[in-house]
Amino acid sequence: MKVSLTKGDKIFLGVLGTGYIITFIVMQITNHTFELEGLGQRWIVQLPFGSGLFSRVNPMTLFVSWGLMAILIIFALSIKKFERIPGKKQSLIEMLLEYLYELTKDTVPKKEFVKPTFYIASTLFLFIILSNLLGAIPGIDTIPTENGVKFTLFQSSWYSPTSDLNTNATLAVFVLIISHAFAIKAKGLLTWLKTFFLNQIQLCSQLI
Repeated sequence: MKVSLTKGDKIFLGVLGTGYIITFIVMQITNHTFELEGLGQRWIVQLPFGSGLFSRVNPMTLFVSWGLMAILIIFALSIKKFERIPGKKQSLIEMLLEYLYELTKDTVPKKEFVKPTFYIASTLFLFIILSNLLGAIPGIDTIPTENGVKFTLFQSSWYSPTSDLNTNATLAVFVLIISHAFAIKAKGLLTWLKTFFLNQIQLCSQLI
């Protein structure tokens, strides 16, 4: 298979490759060695209000999450208008979205909920896969120290928002709420309540 790159692709790959090569050369000249100091620790900041769990944040989770969302929005705007004869980028996006749409259509029984579910599922899929891919790319990481925080370059991979349990818990709660909201709209509130409590009773009877 022949892969053709645009001028922009070549410039991006050239700059990225040059950066890694320069970093490698500098490390060899200075005899730099990697240290595992602070491995597994997180940069946690205490907010000026409150003292509970919701008064503490991980700045890297926020910064990288916002960065990924900005990348997805910019990328979506760049392909807002699809061409009749698709290029490489459009073909890849069409193939991916078509696969996700067919998967959603086969899973969701009511036709009116296929598109809303597809929008939510595809957005979460793209955010999660980009977050996970960051964990395999050398980049910037943070190590908590006694005097604050130390930023390291190419000593670890980019920080992945999905490595933070709070991110995964938030996405799980979001999906739970959305799924019940769709169920209430599809069945009606009374029917949903009846089905919900019957399922809970049946589940409890199986556990006893």
